[in-house]
Order: sequence, then structure tokens, then C-alpha cells
Amino acid sequence: MSETKPVAQEALAIPGPRGKEIWNGLMALSKHPLEYVQELRSKYGDIVGMKFPFEYVVFLFNPEYIEHVLHRNYKNYVKQTGRWRAFRDIIGNGLLSCDEPDWRPQRQRIQPSFNPDGLVKVAHTAVEQTEARMKKWEAVAETGKSIEMLNEFFVLSLTILTRALFGEAMDDKVPHFVTALTNAHEYINPMALHNLIDPPRGLLKIVMPGYRRFDKSFQVMRGVVEEVIRHRKETGITGDDLLARIMLGRDEDTGTAMSSQQLLDEALTMVIAGHETTSLTLSFALLWMSRHPQIETTLRNELETVLKGRRPTQQDLPQLTYLRMVIQETMRLTPPAWGLDRKAVQDDFIGGYRIPGRASVAISIYAIHRHPEYWERAEEFDPLRFTEERSKGRPECLFMPFGGGPRRCVGMRMAMMQMELMLATLLQDYKFKPVPGIPFELRPMLNLRPRNGVWMTLHKLESRQAQAMNS
Repeated sequence: MSETKPVAQEALAIPGPRGKEIWNGLMALSKHPLEYVQELRSKYGDIVGMKFPFEYVVFLFNPEYIEHVLHRNYKNYVKQTGRWRAFRDIIGNGLLSCDEPDWRPQRQRIQPSFNPDGLVKVAHTAVEQTEARMKKWEAVAETGKSIEMLNEFFVLSLTILTRALFGEAMDDKVPHFVTALTNAHEYINPMALHNLIDPPRGLLKIVMPGYRRFDKSFQVMRGVVEEVIRHRKETGITGDDLLARIMLGRDEDTGTAMSSQQLLDEALTMVIAGHETTSLTLSFALLWMSRHPQIETTLRNELETVLKGRRPTQQDLPQLTYLRMVIQETMRLTPPAWGLDRKAVQDDFIGGYRIPGRASVAISIYAIHRHPEYWERAEEFDPLRFTEERSKGRPECLFMPFGGGPRRCVGMRMAMMQMELMLATLLQDYKFKPVPGIPFELRPMLNLRPRNGVWMTLHKLESRQAQAMNS
């Protein structure tokens, strides 16, 4: 905590809503948080303080301030807010939700599992299962009927993830996982009024509508994962799946492996956090490209030039630069993980402002990704803003779809690889057209979702073999 300065130094007053504005702001934050948080930045500047019923919250919009919290002085900012407590009720004390002293040894045990060599099987599974899912769409494409793509991607992503994680097909369990995770959203939605007010967790579980339904469905999912881990421990650690590699991981200092409870928490974390980023980003990418046909054409041309009609592999990805930029720009404008928060352990100073100990610090990834002072034509969809030349000198905390600092998502490389391979495979076989009359609106919950789903008609393209012959 070397960045923490003496609390006696003179501090600037943090601007923000006062009096009646606070209650109105809480209601606005609960109903339309994306717009309200941007209003706060526009009205008060890059640091805003707001008194909630049970906590004081400081919103940060300056990348230097955010880097201070997530990187330079990250040990002073912990995951002990109401939103994180709700998340821990579901996934336990996994890498995503735990704090020191648990976080560092867990990171050391897990990090080696996500190196490039360890992701070869994941890459193959991503393409193989995307192909299998596309075959199921052929009958729908022939009829011209529409299909809701977000749910399709949920099923597809969970199918890929469970096979990569557990090394076996669990396709019959995937619908149960989808149900459990859908029911979980209302409970862990960080902008729901019950989580903004942050009452005691025991009381919340009693009074919250739908909690029993969520708990019942989630126990089914937890039971499936527990059974897989128990069977693996009883029969021995074999295979090259992610679970086997994580079970072999060791704390660098003590040489200890994970306990059964830690394995369960980490497996649940990967299932829950791993599939939504992929599903939502792919859904949003299809929507953005449908609104910018020239960008879609440019991307298809790159795929034809590099792949020449064959399926993509992990080795092709360095050459598919425009593909990566399309995904990056999708995550800039519509980041699935659209915000995060921390709790200050001790008083701290940021930019001359005092952050009181026990205050919550909120970072709107959505707002910082659209900050007009840092992004030229911030509301426009422009993948070329991620070229090497235009990205040069850009602060790390201006683009943070996977978080920032030492606690940035450990599975970031795998998620990007999976999204790139899946999107490249999808665009080789199909053109996706949105159903007319359905508005493109955003619904911020635990993750940022399209409010009206992603309804599209699928149009089969010329076979890849024919493409290759005509090239």
C-alpha cells in the first residue's frame, strides 16, 4: 500500500449529488444505470461521490485514477462490496471473487493452465462444436424462420467450455446450466435496488422474490460439477483438460494443491464467468456488423484471403488482425462486464481527493469506453481505432473488457481465442440478418445484455469447398 498517503494532507472535496438528488439518483441508477452514470460524469467530472443508504460510493472516470485503484495501490481496494458478496453466494471464493491472502496462491495454481500450449485442445473444440451447432441451424435457415442467437451462443459456449474444462461431453447437462445461470441474474444483478441498498445477505434471501427458485436450479448445477470433481479425484488425475491442469497446479511458496472446495469454486467461476463474455460478445458483434455492412464485408474478405476456404486454427489468429479489431471494438462499445467496484480498506488519496476507508469505489467500464475526452467519435463503431498505430500510448485502463491490473481476468487469452475462432467459423458458412423492427437496446444486469434478445434469420453461404475452388 505504498501509494496510500497520510490522511492528514489537505484534500479536495469530491463533487456529487446532495440531498434529494441522492434518492432520485439511486432510483435512476437502478432503472437506467448506463445513462445515469454518464450523466454523473458529464455533470460533476471524472470523480463523483454519492451517499448510498449503507455506503459511500465514489465513481471514477479518469484512467489514471482507475489505474491507481486497480494496479498501483490495488491491495488497498478489495472485493467486499454488496455486489461481490452476492456473487460469492453463488460461485464461492473462486479466483474472480476472492481477496488476499487467498488470491495470490490461487492465481499461481491456475495461471499455467492458460498458456498458449495448454489451449490447443480448447481451440480445436471451439471450431468443432461451432461446426456441429451450425449443422443444427440448416433446417431453420431453409425455412427462413428467425432464431434467437444469444441463447444459441449460451448453449454453444457452455458446450465448448464444459468439454474443455472437464474433458468430456456434458451436453445433456448444458440446458440445466443455462436455466440456473438465467435464474441467477436477478439475484446478483449489481444494479438491482436490493444490491444497491445492500441489506444483510440473510435478510435479502428471505425477502427477495424468486430466490428459492434460483437456489434450487443452481444446486442442480453445483451438484453436477461436484460429481465431476469427486469422480476425478477417486479415479486419478488424467487427461489434458483444464480441470486436470488446475488440479496439478501448485502454490509457488508452499507447493500445495487446491482443496476440493477450492476446485469446486474455481470450476463454477469458469463456467459462470467464462461462457457469458463469449456469448454476449458474439451476439453484439453480429448486431454491430449488421448495422455496418462495409465492416462485415472487410472482415469476410480478410477471412477469405487468410483461410482460403478452410477452417481457422489457433495458428491463423495472428494474421486475422481485422477479426480481432472487430471483437475489440464490440467489447469497447458493448462490454459484457460493464462495471466493477472495490471497497477501500484504508483512507487513500487519488488526484488530490481523499477516498475514505470503507468507501466503495465504482468503475463504469461502459462509461470509460465511451469517454469523449479519450476516444475520438466515441459513439461510433470503428474497429480501426485498435490498429497498432492508433493504439500507441493509450492508457491501459481506457480499454478494460477483462478488468485491469494484476487481477485482470486470468482467462482473457482463452476467451479472445475462442471468440475469434468461433466468429471466423460462423462467418464462413452463414450471413446473419437481424429481424426488422426489434430495437437494439441494452439491459445492464450482472453483464450487459441485449434487452430484446438477438433475433436473426440465417442465410447459408456457398460451400467452403466451392469458395476455395473459385478463389
